[in-house]
Amino acid sequence: MVQPRSVLPLLLLLLLAVTEAHIPRVCTTELHRSLKRCCPDFEGSPCGLAQGRGECVRFEAPFKIWPPPLYNEYCKCKGNFDTFDCSQCKPGFTGANCTEPQHYVRKEITSLTEEERKRLYDDLQKAKHEYSERYVIVTREFNDTDLVFENATVYDLFVWMHYFAGRAAAEGGKNAAHQGPAFPFWHRYYLLFMEREIRDLTGDKEFFIPYWDWTKTDHCNICTNDLMGDSPGGNISQESAFSLWQTVCTYDDEITPLGGYRRICVKPENDTHIKYIQRSPGENSESNALPTIEDLKTVLDTEEYDTPPYNRHSKNSFRNRLEGFDLSISSNNLSDAMHNLVHDYFNGTLSHVPIAANDPIFMLHHAMIDKILEEWLIKHPNMTYPISDEIPPIQRADSLMRPFFPPVRNDHLVGYTTKQLGYEYK
Repeated sequence: MVQPRSVLPLLLLLLLAVTEAHIPRVCTTELHRSLKRCCPDFEGSPCGLAQGRGECVRFEAPFKIWPPPLYNEYCKCKGNFDTFDCSQCKPGFTGANCTEPQHYVRKEITSLTEEERKRLYDDLQKAKHEYSERYVIVTREFNDTDLVFENATVYDLFVWMHYFAGRAAAEGGKNAAHQGPAFPFWHRYYLLFMEREIRDLTGDKEFFIPYWDWTKTDHCNICTNDLMGDSPGGNISQESAFSLWQTVCTYDDEITPLGGYRRICVKPENDTHIKYIQRSPGENSESNALPTIEDLKTVLDTEEYDTPPYNRHSKNSFRNRLEGFDLSISSNNLSDAMHNLVHDYFNGTLSHVPIAANDPIFMLHHAMIDKILEEWLIKHPNMTYPISDEIPPIQRADSLMRPFFPPVRNDHLVGYTTKQLGYEYK
């Protein structure tokens, strides 16, 4: 077995069409790999079978887009149990036997008390700098056939997951999390995953991801050093807690210990070697504004969840208007709208899909997107995930949501309210 090892800077990812995944650390043993089986024991039996928590099952085609080929057996949890060994509770439940309803409130970032803000920053700093005990990253070296398991901090694991989901898939084209009907539900599941992993790391059972309501401001009112950090000259101020956060992407070619070259992600256009988070909010004339209340109303008034061709060209589509490719909702002649416009507004790390999650504002922004999704779902309780051959295979309802482990379907969260998932917005 190749032991997990630390890397500089933090983790390196291979861009070639080879095996990549985030894998439960316990499943990296020679035994698990030889059996192609990731069904860890919980309290003495695989997947907690003896306790009625789950069972080990085999995944067959058509679910070949995900998960990776390292394993073909995984835990399928029962009832309110969840995660790769059925040891945790699914969203909406808590307690030793996952029978107690879970409830927490995602608050607007500017409304946090001083104590809540300090706890948020302390938890995020710990997530950024402490390795995950639960997951490792697996890559295959450029000039080597052996697997290498890499450590990643809990926060950088999230960054990598978003990067990987945004990559074009070899099968089905497009990407798993954007420009299609999976967009808001993928990110909803992603935020829930982030919250649970940070709670597990920190022991802070009250941790939640706040949202940033950008419709109530015409500038980045959270870009202050007591919130998310000022960025004079494009770099976050040294007075901010986030000034030393290195990005997962450096764009540098680096020689690996076993020879060959690896890169973390595609280099954005007109960009150079970014080591730390960069922001220049409002300095690009094509994205120098934030979405307005009027834009939001237009999105919420859209009746159809998604429409053909189920991509960035869809019209009269709630999903596409929310994502921001339907420019008809914007009166400012900007390059993008809604979700996309907020990303572009920052004119930096947050503006490039492969590396966007490096900036912690990403979480606040997507919590706002999730809040809008919930408002729309309340008005459309009978919404269904679209079924069509026009949808790329990677985003179809019955395809597995890349790259979550254990595997879940793209339509997994359809039909659930946030309250059923254990949270609400205030």
